[in-house]
Amino acid sequence: MNMTRRICLAMAFTSLAAWTPATLAEETWDIDATYPLTDPDPCHTEGSYDRTIVKGNVMVSKYSSMQTEDIGLVVFERDSEGTWSQTAFLEVPGTSSESYLIYDLTVSDSNPDNDRIVVSAAWSSSVGVHVYERGSDGIFTYYQELDDPDNTSGGFGANVAIDNRLIVVGNPEYPNNDRGSVHVFRRKSSNDWVHIKTWNGQNNHDQIGDEVGVHGNTVVYQTERSSSDGGTNRCYLRYRNSNTDWTLIQSIYGDDLGISSFTEGGVIGDVLMILGYNENDPDFEELAFMGLFQEDGTVGEMHNINVRPEDEPAMYSRGFVSAGNEVLVMRQPEWLGAGGDDPVVDRWNLFADAEPEFGGEILFPNARPEGHRMGYDGSSIFSFNQCELQRFGAFTANECDLPLEEAPCNADVNDSGMVNVDDLLAIIQDWGMVGEGGKRPAGDCAPLPLGDCMVNVDDLLSVIASWGSTCDEPGT
Repeated sequence: MNMTRRICLAMAFTSLAAWTPATLAEETWDIDATYPLTDPDPCHTEGSYDRTIVKGNVMVSKYSSMQTEDIGLVVFERDSEGTWSQTAFLEVPGTSSESYLIYDLTVSDSNPDNDRIVVSAAWSSSVGVHVYERGSDGIFTYYQELDDPDNTSGGFGANVAIDNRLIVVGNPEYPNNDRGSVHVFRRKSSNDWVHIKTWNGQNNHDQIGDEVGVHGNTVVYQTERSSSDGGTNRCYLRYRNSNTDWTLIQSIYGDDLGISSFTEGGVIGDVLMILGYNENDPDFEELAFMGLFQEDGTVGEMHNINVRPEDEPAMYSRGFVSAGNEVLVMRQPEWLGAGGDDPVVDRWNLFADAEPEFGGEILFPNARPEGHRMGYDGSSIFSFNQCELQRFGAFTANECDLPLEEAPCNADVNDSGMVNVDDLLAIIQDWGMVGEGGKRPAGDCAPLPLGDCMVNVDDLLSVIASWGSTCDEPGT
């Protein structure tokens, strides 16, 4: 099986022309809070993490350490005051520190008892697929193992997805000649998860089940045949009318998108994201598509987005998260080695019947999240690093740490272009004020170069010393 994760997700219409905004708004984000891992104890600082999933007030990520041989899922939950804390470390039967865990999370807005986690270990025949649900104490605990309907020796659980009462499990290695299979399980009123549906690949080496997704009652899967071996990537959306009645509501070929190979993507909240490239493109430029699920279970128009200057290499890759109709895409991860070391996140807003709206760039000049491991809840980005959960938010510099304008323009308090009586009156009006919350009082203009973040005699003397002076550019 190809280790590169490929996801093909269907859509009704495709906009193949890249849409590029005229201007790029920028925000600077930094760590604004950290929360410790308390389990396993001790936590090894060189432990590794993987994809962080945030849904509602629940967050899950993988933690493993070859030094301590710990591996499992760390679960964090947010309390009513907005503070995150670890509530569980879920060990997965049959795993080792080298296992590659695949997992997904579903939460209920109205009933936390319906919060569930499904996990497997890709490329491991000994792990199986396991479900975790809340116990009587409200803490996530082991619930059930899902049996392989094909009873194969490997491949079952190569990918998993969950939404509410549906779990989708892929096995791209079975049946014969790697046709692949996709299985659907549903939680019955008896509280057991039972198998209700299977689809098998139609051709040799289709390898369906390598990537799967689910949104409501819509199950998504793909074939893995590429144009280089005479096949094509095909995407299926099947809708559940009942446990035994399913409708193929969409079937899209990679050729319809101008993509010969899919490299990344996912069902992320209400959004589909697809990354891929065309083997015939001499620049080998990576393309990024995204769109919204519709009420009927289909996917609306998919947009090919590109905000890179034409003279820069393609840099969309791996990291993408969503909340509502907003999508964040990691454009410049460190490991890619293109365009510098600092990652850049692009913000997009999707609409059912309009072009996507570009929300600007998020820069990380200091600490930075891991692109393919970050999570997002609509206001903050989350990433695990060295035994702690890091929360990133918009960073606003303390104005009192920034330099004042050079003399005499520092004394032009009201930005009129001239130091006169109006500036003197502004000083008197703000007399005695002290900066709070990173804001500098308007009358703080001295001493140079930084001021003192308060309005006092130094500011009054500065205005008098510069009396009658002019500034070439008012307000600068």
